[in-house]
Amino acid sequence: MYEPLGNPLVIQLLAAFWDVYHALHAELDEADETPTEIAARHRRVYDAVRAGDAEESIAALSEHFSGIRRRLTPEQS
Repeated sequence: MYEPLGNPLVIQLLAAFWDVYHALHAELDEADETPTEIAARHRRVYDAVRAGDAEESIAALSEHFSGIRRRLTPEQS
């Protein structure tokens, strides 16, 4: 999805993100979203990028990664 941007830094950052994610995957809590909800988040990002809507793209990406952020943040007792 990001290759058409022609920005190798974005591709490298995403590759690094996935390397870390896969290394930590076994230690993370289970996702609190269904595959359908995750797919809807992906679709929102895709639609915003395709429309060229920078604000919506940023909001959609932030929302999309919020689930991963929740899984990486230790719960406070």
